[in-house]
Formats: sequence, C-alpha cells, structure tokens
Amino acid sequence: MCILHIPTKQFLRLNKYILLIGFLATTILSYAQNTSLDSLKLVYSSSNDNIAKGKALLEISNYFMRVNPDSAYYYANKAQARFELTDSVRLIGKAQSEAGTALYYSNDFTGASLSFKEALRTFKVIEDDIYTVKMLNNLGLIAQRTGDFGEAIPYMLQSISLKEKINDTLGVGVSKNNLGVLYREIGDYYNALKYGLQALAIYTDLNDTAGLASVNNNIGLVYMSIWEAGEAEWQEKGLDTAIYYYRESQTYNKAIGNLRGLSLNLTNLGWVYYNQQKYEKALAYFEESKEIRIKINDIYGLASSLASIGEIHIKAGKVEQAKAELFEAKEIAEKRGLKDISKRVYENLYKAFKKENNFKEALLYHELYSATKDSIYSEEAKDDINQIEQKYQAEKLKENNEKLEKEKLVRAAYDRNKNIVLLCISILILGFLIILYNRLLTIQKLNKKLEVAKQEAESSTLAKSQFLANMSHEIRTPMNGIIGTIDFIKNSHLDDKQRDLVGIIDSSANNLLNILNDILDLSKVESGKIDIDKQQLDLRQTIDDVYDLFYTNAKSKGIELIKDIDKHIAEGFMGDKFRIKQVLLNLMANAVKFTSEGGVTLRLELHADLTKKQIIRFCVEDTGIGISEESQKDIFGVFYQADASITREYGGTGLGLAISQRLVELMGGTIGFKSEAGKGSTFWFELELEKSDKPIIKESPVEVEVKSKTGPLKILLAEDNEVNIKVAMLSLQAFGHKVDVAKNGIEAISKYKESAYDIILMDIQMPGMSGVEATQQIRKIEKTIGRARTKIVALTANTMKGDKETYLAADMDGYLGKPFKPEQLKEVLGG
Repeated sequence: MCILHIPTKQFLRLNKYILLIGFLATTILSYAQNTSLDSLKLVYSSSNDNIAKGKALLEISNYFMRVNPDSAYYYANKAQARFELTDSVRLIGKAQSEAGTALYYSNDFTGASLSFKEALRTFKVIEDDIYTVKMLNNLGLIAQRTGDFGEAIPYMLQSISLKEKINDTLGVGVSKNNLGVLYREIGDYYNALKYGLQALAIYTDLNDTAGLASVNNNIGLVYMSIWEAGEAEWQEKGLDTAIYYYRESQTYNKAIGNLRGLSLNLTNLGWVYYNQQKYEKALAYFEESKEIRIKINDIYGLASSLASIGEIHIKAGKVEQAKAELFEAKEIAEKRGLKDISKRVYENLYKAFKKENNFKEALLYHELYSATKDSIYSEEAKDDINQIEQKYQAEKLKENNEKLEKEKLVRAAYDRNKNIVLLCISILILGFLIILYNRLLTIQKLNKKLEVAKQEAESSTLAKSQFLANMSHEIRTPMNGIIGTIDFIKNSHLDDKQRDLVGIIDSSANNLLNILNDILDLSKVESGKIDIDKQQLDLRQTIDDVYDLFYTNAKSKGIELIKDIDKHIAEGFMGDKFRIKQVLLNLMANAVKFTSEGGVTLRLELHADLTKKQIIRFCVEDTGIGISEESQKDIFGVFYQADASITREYGGTGLGLAISQRLVELMGGTIGFKSEAGKGSTFWFELELEKSDKPIIKESPVEVEVKSKTGPLKILLAEDNEVNIKVAMLSLQAFGHKVDVAKNGIEAISKYKESAYDIILMDIQMPGMSGVEATQQIRKIEKTIGRARTKIVALTANTMKGDKETYLAADMDGYLGKPFKPEQLKEVLGG
C-alpha cells in the first residue's frame, strides 16, 4: 500500500497522469480484445464442427455488440444458421436472442421484438425458464419504451409467473414494482396499487432497503395520481396516504444514503402540501430538496426545484422573491436546453409580471411559454441556445486555464511524487487484472458444469414425456378393445344377471380410463403443456351444466343438490370454460361421493366488482364425512388420500384436488377449503375474470350434416391390431356399412388404388408404413389419377397434446381417439 501526503493543488495535477494510465490500460485491453477477436476468427475458420463454429460466431457478435451493432447482428445470424444444421435448439435460441440485442442497440425496436419473440418460442419449446424470463423481460422493455403498454403488461405478467416458478423472489418483487409503475402510467390505479403492495410485501420479507425506498415512493405517486384524477372517495384521504408512503420511502433512502432518491421524496412531499394549499410547508420541502440537488450536482433537479419555489412565492404574493428564483431557473434551463423546465418558468414569469401590471414583460413571457409548450423553436432560438452553451464552455475553459497557471507553483513538488504514484497505480491495475482473470476461469468452469446439468435435465424431461406418450398409446389400444366389446355386448340379448356382470366390467373399464386420464392431465400440468384459453364464457350456463351432470346421482343417493348464484355476477366473461368446468367437476364429484345424507350446494359469490373485472368465488359445500385436522395439511398433494380405509370404501386416485389446484393457479386464482371431521367440507376457488362486452350467445344443438349419399358407406379400415379390427368391424357392420381391412399403410394404399372408398379410417402406428405416410401417398395418388378427395379420419391411441393438430396438418380430415364409443364412431362417419 502506498500512502502519499500530497497538497490538494498537487493532487489535481495527477489528473493528467491518471488519464495517461487510463489511456494505456485502454490500449492494452483493446489489444487484448483484438487478439481475442483474431483467436475467435481462427477457431471459426479452422474448425469443421458446426457447434464450435456457431459458438465462435456468437462470441464475435458479442464483441461487436456495443461498438458496431450491425456487425453483431450479421454474426448472430451466421451463428444461428450454423446451429440450425445441428438441431441444437438451445443454441439457436441464444443466437436469436443475440440478434435481438444487436437490433435493440441499433434502435430497431420492431426488428428486436421479432427476434426476441423467435427466441421466446424456442426457449419455451425446451422449457428453459431462465432464458424464457430474459426474453419476456426484453419484450416488455421494448413494448414499454415504444408506448405499447397493452403488449408490455402481458409480458411482465408472464415474467412474474415464471420467476415465481423458479423461486426468484427478488426478481418477482422488481417486476411487480415495475408493473405497478406501468399501470399508473395508463391510469389503471387498481392494478397499480395491487402490484405495488405485492412488491412492498416481497421487499419487506427480503429486508431489501433499496427496493423498499423505490416501491414506497411509487405507491405514494399512485395515491397522488388517484387524488389528481378527482375520485371523490380519495379527496380526503388520498393526499394523506401519499404523504405516509413518501415518508416511508424517505426513511429508507436516508438509511442507504441515496441522496437522489431523497431529493425526489422531498419534491413529492412538497407537491402534496402544495395541493393542500399549505404553501409554507411545501416551500420548506422544495428548499430542502434544492440543497440536496446542489450537493449532488443534479442540474435538472435544481432547475425544477427553483421553478417550484418560484411558483409557491407567486401563490403567496411574494412576487420579487418569485422572480429571483425563476430567473435563476431560467438561466439553467436555457443553458441546458431543458424545455419542460423552461415552459414552467415562462408561465410563472408571465403570472409574476401580470401581478405587477407590467404587461409588456408579461406578454413576452406568455409568447415564450406558448412557443415552448408546443415544442416549436425557431432556428434563431436554437442557435441562441447553442451560443449560450458555447459561451458557457469558453468561460469554463478560461477558468481551467487560470487554475493551471496557479498550479505551476507546486509542479516541482508534484514531480517528485509522480513516479511513485504511477508505480502504485500500475501495481493496482496488474493485481486487478490477475484477480479478474482468476475470476473468469472460475466462472468458465461453473458455466461448463451448469451446461452439463442443464443438458441432463433436458434429457430427463424429454424421456419422461416420451415414456408417458408411449404408455398412453399402449394402454389405450387394449382399452379400446375392452370398452368397444363391452358396448357391443350391452346391446345384445342378455339376461338380468349377465347384464349386471357386463355393467361391472363396463364401470371398471371406464374407471381405469379415468385414472389414466387423471395421470396424463397431471403430467401435462406439471410439464407446462396445458394452455389456458381465453374465450367468451357464460358462467351461469357452466354452473347449470355441472349441476345437471350430478343431479341424477345425488337424487339416487337421497341427498339434496342446490345451486345458488349471486344475482350481481355479470352476464358474460372472458375465460377458459373447459378448465373452470374441469375444476368444478372434480370438487362436485368428491362432494357427492363423500356425502350420504344432507346435501351439496354449488354456490357462486361476487367478492369484488371492478370496472372491467369481477373477482368471483366458486364454492362447493357438503354435509359429508369431512376431513380430519391431521389430514388437511396435505390434502392438495399428488396421490394423497385423507384416509386409506375411506379410500377403499369410496375409491379414487387422489389426483383430482392436485390437478384442480394447479389448474386454478394457471388461471391466476387461488384455491382453499375449510372442513371438520364428521361435519362436512367447503372447497372454494377464486378467479379474477374479465368482463365481456359482447352479448352472450346461447349454444344451440349442433346440426349433423346430411350426406348426399344414401345407403351404406364403403369404408376402408387401416388397422394392425386384431382386437381393434374386430371391435371396429362389429360397430361398422352393425351400422350397415361395407368394410374392407388393410393391416398396414402399404396394404391401405394398394386397396385404395384398386377401388375408391367413401371413408378411410386410418390407424397411425402400423408396421411397414405409418398412417401419416399412407395418407400423404393417397393424396398424391388422388391428384395423379384425378380421383375426388376421400375423407380420411385418424383412428388412434395417440392422444397427447398436439397429436390431433399434427394429423390434421398432415392432410387428414378428422380425428377420433381410442378408446371410443360406437356413437362417437357413428358421428365421425356422418350420422
């Protein structure tokens, strides 16, 4: 350590040499960067591995990012092209993100947005939550900067959801604070407060002083904005509430020594008291803010404070004092080109001279105010401001030269210490570079470990999804044979005993199918493969549908079934009818199952009625067996059942509540319950639903299209499973149709060439050639020989998300998942 005792004037002379050291360090770093760039180019040119080439191109892109964004964009696109040759999805996403960043630095926000959206889709495919969050943040930032708040808000909300998923609590707090600011800017004060208060709770839990300072100030601004909007209920308490939050922010800013934030708090408090017409108190806060801004050299803030003080003096009738403050603000604003401050100053000078009956000066400043307000400056005015700035710089340079002349007196003493200072600085720079190099090596090793761990996790997720898809197909194939055979036997001549036995088999098979569907639903939810659909929703119709489904079962058990809907609930909403109905069916099924006397009530309650939304609570109450206190803590767990003995009596997988909880959370709601053993249970969930401004269209029965062809259809059944062939043949022949069978795709094409068919029922997984390949070949043959288009329906046990869309995209005309009922098959055939 070097300890030097240098006089103040001598120390100022060090500036020249410190700048020299900075220049040398910059030169060294620039040389190192150029060397690094040459090395990357060498890697690119010498390697035959597309992955290595792509990574080198990404590094080159990053090198050019700040200095030449156009070059950075060029190399990012080249990197993406290399990665696409290898099907490395994650690296493709990184290249798309790099291209978006380059476009952002080039101020091409439209292009940047498109690139980030491509990257977002890529990272969603591989379920990379960390990079997905980054892309959502980038898109939200661009949308906010371009003023597209309607697009910025959804990106922020998605970002918050993912941050919660990966347990980034601080990140959630920051995003919610920013989202509150955004809602305030668009005048949605309800959501501004909602997210501001949520951020406040997070920062409080984390004891994050800087965050608490920021969010308290933002909440104060929300209450101030509500007051300014003229909401009657806020006229009395709005300003007082704003003061409370500004003071909280002031306390935290003092704790961390954030003078800039503190000056902002004082200014905000000054405006609160100004609006309350407490001018002396407002003046004290503006004066205190002014002193801090002088201390931190905040020129803009200083000019603003002077203008505010002048405005208060005018209100108090102190015209001369007002003019003094305003002229000082005017000088700063005009020198710095601060048009918004100039506008305020000109307006208040106009008022001051008007009070003095000096109409000539009043008119002058009114004209300046009007010109500035409309942001229309003449070229002469612009030149004048530039000349003022040049004069200011010339005076500043003159002052510096005078200081240099005075410092000549101490140059000799300074020269003796110069070399020692340079040596110490060089040693510090060298030490810093060594520490930085070691740190980079450590980070590089950690990144390699994280990359390996990420790849292993991706492989595990892919294997799980593939396993579930295979198991679903393999189980559904024999289930199709079982359920189809049962349906055919039920319609044959049976005595009472035989009919009871067949009923037991039918019930067991359908229960087994329900268990399979529950497991697949849970897997889809946990892997994020369920999307929430936002469509027009008639809640009353949904409740009626659920009620009707359980009415007969409840009546047969001798229990009462009641529905109760709050009359203040709106007619229509935007939401996911299927998922809401799925949750209600799960809760109602449990309530009816575990209630043997008394009744079950399905209730809708209105919890909050907002301008564009309503918060609605869905309740299912029963008088059944209830849940013990010991079992309540794990009731939403996967495969959890409150009592094994009860399970043996009533049956069930223990998945319904787990699925319901996850679906409600995906819809942005909360779910809970209260229960007492032996006295029944109440399960509820709350959703915030957007009101629909479109009239509700009641669903009418679907009319089945009447086919022009009369008589039996000629059908080709492409199926390789003997049991499923027999099951399908029984139903098709019972309908009176003529059926040919092909046991693989090749045989299906051969039979199609020999004869035309009305419909082809095409299995997907067949030996030799799949159903998709066979369909594509048949479509080509149709065009070649000029045969009319044949209706092809996928008849498959592949029922995972996206399967139906895949087959329709492959030019098939319909889809029917196994196992299926005879009536479903009849509907596919056209009646």
